[in-house]
Amino acid sequence: MVIDQGAVPAYPHARETLDKKYLTRGSGANLEYAKSLGPLVGEPELLLRDPQTSGGLLIAVRPGETDKLLDTLRRVGYPHAARIGAVETGAGLRLL
Repeated sequence: MVIDQGAVPAYPHARETLDKKYLTRGSGANLEYAKSLGPLVGEPELLLRDPQTSGGLLIAVRPGETDKLLDTLRRVGYPHAARIGAVETGAGLRLL
């Protein structure tokens, strides 16, 4: 998977709060877990590994269907739905 960390929607001021190091011990544990899953290129920014979020939701669709899915999600009440990456052949996780 290739994830564009800058494309991940966040609550207002979430990144500012994390930059001020308002963290839990769980963010370090989450990083270690991510590393245990296989090759990891790039370190997940704090927003992606902070356990205080409500948890992530990823949906994979066939190439060419992304825009249709995003339009539908936004129309039914998920205004922050976004394309944050892609699945590419190969092992591991690459973070941009």
